[in-house]
Amino acid sequence: MKGPTQSRKENERRDQSQTGFLQSILDALSAHIAVIDESGRIVATNVAWRMFAEANGMTWSDWGIGRNYIEICERAAGLFSEEACDIAKNIRLILNGQLEQYYCEYPCHSPDEKRWFQVRLTCFSDQAGRKVVAAHESVTELKKAQETIRANEEMFRAVFESADDLILIKDRDLVYARVNPAVERLFGMGADEIIGRRAQHLWGSEAARHLEAADRRVLEGETVEEEFTRTVHGTELTFHDSRIPLRNAEGETHGICIVSRDVTDRLKFVQEVQVIDRDYPSEAMRIALRKGQRAASVDSLVLLLGESGSGKDHLARWIHDHSPRSRGPFFAINCAAVSHELAESELFGYEPGAFTGARTRKRGLLELAEGGTLLMNEIGELPLSLQAKLLTFLDSKSFLRVGGDKHIRIDARLMAATHRNLETEVAEGRFLEALFYRLNVFLIRVPPLRERREDLPVLVNQLLPSLAVSLQLKKPVELHQDMLKELQDYSWPGNIRELRNVLERSLIVSEAGPMRLDGPLSTGPGKQPALTICLDPDRTLNQIVDEVVGFLITHALNQTDQNAREAARRLGISRDSIYRHLRKLDMKPPKRGKGH
Repeated sequence: MKGPTQSRKENERRDQSQTGFLQSILDALSAHIAVIDESGRIVATNVAWRMFAEANGMTWSDWGIGRNYIEICERAAGLFSEEACDIAKNIRLILNGQLEQYYCEYPCHSPDEKRWFQVRLTCFSDQAGRKVVAAHESVTELKKAQETIRANEEMFRAVFESADDLILIKDRDLVYARVNPAVERLFGMGADEIIGRRAQHLWGSEAARHLEAADRRVLEGETVEEEFTRTVHGTELTFHDSRIPLRNAEGETHGICIVSRDVTDRLKFVQEVQVIDRDYPSEAMRIALRKGQRAASVDSLVLLLGESGSGKDHLARWIHDHSPRSRGPFFAINCAAVSHELAESELFGYEPGAFTGARTRKRGLLELAEGGTLLMNEIGELPLSLQAKLLTFLDSKSFLRVGGDKHIRIDARLMAATHRNLETEVAEGRFLEALFYRLNVFLIRVPPLRERREDLPVLVNQLLPSLAVSLQLKKPVELHQDMLKELQDYSWPGNIRELRNVLERSLIVSEAGPMRLDGPLSTGPGKQPALTICLDPDRTLNQIVDEVVGFLITHALNQTDQNAREAARRLGISRDSIYRHLRKLDMKPPKRGKGH
């Protein structure tokens, strides 16, 4: 049997072991902990308490063990004495059994920085009586984070509420969850009337189908930016919309933020409206417009063929304006006027660092045409490398920006135009056969002006008012019938572009007097032909040379009664060269005379 002494020693060892075990637990905690007995004295502390005491210059021996913590708090002076007295009061309540636990936060700022602490008081009992555990812990970082969040929320609220742009938040069900006052002002509705509704309640069913199709792409992680026209209170307004996904901490998309800016007034000033009168007398133009009307009713690729200056871009704009995409933007790029090095970034955009000088992201024309139409004029001039990338886009409706690794998917209609014979270009290896067949879905031939001379009165009546406005003429301008006859007798190798130049030049030289043509225009016997070359920045040297060649061939054929052999002799070239140039320029061969 164990004697009293041995039992006492074993109990002491067990108590020491238990005390060491509890001290290890206290030392493992990050909170500054002090254990307080019934008299208010500190009987134990942990490592964190001691480190904090040393860091703050406290000179307590043994880190305060044996000192009366309640009295220290009650004698506290200075800014935070009130909080210290409150802690002392609640320690007494817990020791007296009137309270089980207590929690509070209090500031403890130093001259160098702001600091906040939380204190949690809990009780336990042992053989020596009731005790209180006082656990102090810094919540400075949490407070700073909360202050930052609060400041960001206040800044966001200020921007959200004061912005003139429309800001709308949607949830994953595409229901409006929040709108700013600009939305309320536009629709004359309170936020409570809008929240919980869908796009069709604000914009109508037709516009809602397009908008929610874009929203679903954003829910898949895309960012969509576009210009789109919709009706508000019976008025058509055009908005520049930016749609971005809202993500939670795990990166999951839980909603959509939409910022819409009304750009209707801007478009009125910067967007020249191209008008094409459907009542042209010529059968050639009527055929082209009938096909254009059909092209406007569908959403397929359109390929426009015609000589330089014949109005291919005008017809493309007419098709867009009469199509379901008319509410979206219309962009055009002249592939011949952009260098091969820049063409890719103009079309597809680029990422920061893609090349020297690329400091920010640039959206290409394909992205800018989101929801609308992009016309690629003179597509025959596109380099082969870009033809391949364009073919990939047409097949997938997605592309990579220059220097990018993320595929961009867009919804834009593509139209192409060229004055070249693409079949010849394919045969000679300058145009991809696969791209030609991909583009050749719906082909429209735009006739040259010499094949539709009966349309000249209509064209002149369209051009003169716009020229008068651009030249700031104060009175209306009319063209005399004799002048109109002279215009109709001319072959117009430069087509409508040349007609516009002739009319503009004539208005300038006529000054304030009656309008007179700045000619001669006639290519009949005894008169030498005149051709004015316009160095348009959108035209290349090859296009200008083609215009000159076409003009000289047309003049030679007119002088020789459409005799190709004689025309070739006068030009010093072979008859085969005449026909080769005519094919290249998409000009019709001679119909009468000998030597064919």
